Amino acid sequence: ADRMAEVLGGKGDVILLRYMVGSESTEQREEGFLETLKAKHPDINVLVSNEYALDTPGTALEKARQLLQKYRDEVDGIFAVCEPNCEGTLGALRDTDLAGKVKFVAFDPNEALIRGMDEGHVAGIVLQDPVAMGY
Repeated sequence: ADRMAEVLGGKGDVILLRYMVGSESTEQREEGFLETLKAKHPDINVLVSNEYALDTPGTALEKARQLLQKYRDEVDGIFAVCEPNCEGTLGALRDTDLAGKVKFVAFDPNEALIRGMDEGHVAGIVLQDPVAMGY
């Protein structure tokens, strides 16, 4: 949430693309994102936070494309909470010609997302810290 606020200059309209019901780790990421925006970044409005992309890049691509088309004139940023959803979201941003225009913060890196950062299509990638998680 802090990275999203940073790339948006502290204000704007965002989409949270959820993973799937029952996935505890991603549900915690989703709630943490929303809670942090509410507490620390009140000038960022959440357009959508109740849509699920499910567990493949293909389903994420379709859901993200639908949301980006629907909100294309309003959305400033989008956050996806796990690698398959991020990969699909990046594809949707490219398909809708919004890559680089809508600020995209991803969670979990892969080669395509890292390349997307180099191309200016991904504004940031949240990385897990497995050593700290082990403690």
